[in-house]
Amino acid sequence: MIGGEWRDYAIDQDQRHAAFSVFRRASDRPVFTVCKYAQGAYPEGEYAVYASGKLVRRAPSMSDALAWFEGRLKLVSP
Repeated sequence: MIGGEWRDYAIDQDQRHAAFSVFRRASDRPVFTVCKYAQGAYPEGEYAVYASGKLVRRAPSMSDALAWFEGRLKLVSP
């Protein structure tokens, strides 16, 4: 990601999951997506983090899933 900037985001849902995605530009594919799946859909965890479309973490809680971002993100402007 150039300069670490996110310029757009999207929130999506259907019967199977809810997702929050961030984009470099509105016309791009998501840089990151955080999903919450319906209860029981995945025994290894209801929450998942995807980076550039690839699964990087699945966890039973949102805080465990978001821990993947620790040390990877930084504020580029206040």
